Amino acid sequence: MGKVFNAFAQKKGLDVTQLKFVFESSIIGSDLTAADVDLEDEDIIDACATQLGG
Repeated sequence: MGKVFNAFAQKKGLDVTQLKFVFESSIIGSDLTAADVDLEDEDIIDACATQLGG
């Protein structure tokens, strides 16, 4: 999933380290594949900005 995450971050003008990608309430690591997280057609992955501090 790392290539997808990097492409998304680049398109948005962000560093990929500033984002967390979430599917079904679980953070997806860049080393996982679509099969690892049981992604199917039409599934949506949320991209959230990381927050430092409180």
